[in-house]
Amino acid sequence: GLVSSFGLSQAVKAEIRSQSQLILDYIDEARTDALTGLGNRRAFDVELVAHETRWRDGESFSLLLIDVDHFKSFNDVYGHQAGDEMLRAVADVLKRRTDEFGFATRYGGEEFAVMLPEMCLKEAASVAEVLRKMLDGHEYPFRGDELHVTVSIGVAEAVASDTAKDLVVHADEC
Repeated sequence: GLVSSFGLSQAVKAEIRSQSQLILDYIDEARTDALTGLGNRRAFDVELVAHETRWRDGESFSLLLIDVDHFKSFNDVYGHQAGDEMLRAVADVLKRRTDEFGFATRYGGEEFAVMLPEMCLKEAASVAEVLRKMLDGHEYPFRGDELHVTVSIGVAEAVASDTAKDLVVHADEC
């Protein structure tokens, strides 16, 4: 390859490969939410902007914004550790249920986002309803109790004139 044409030693080549992998690991870490293991807000922003040109070219693209209802009072009653466990459990459901066709991220605090490339509003609304029922019906064990959560989900489909920011505003309003 290119590196060998410079006459670099095997040790130098190995160090370059090692440093390259370290950089890739840091980039991955910088885009991962430490609590839930989902992509974080930075990953969301990068992914959403990457899809913007596609929906401007007419490809379907929908966005779900998911808000855990009454999360502050949940934290107040059960404590932050229970809140963290709840967020991890919600994230796990989202990841397992959307990994094959979407990209779930932790948008911030108790909010999550799921990007649904090639999905129209009607399909995205169906996905949102399935997720809502799953999350609403899920029991979260914590210190011998079975805790429950409800979520609100905004669903929006991008139109050709939307910027990434416009789409987020539409989903948030819904």
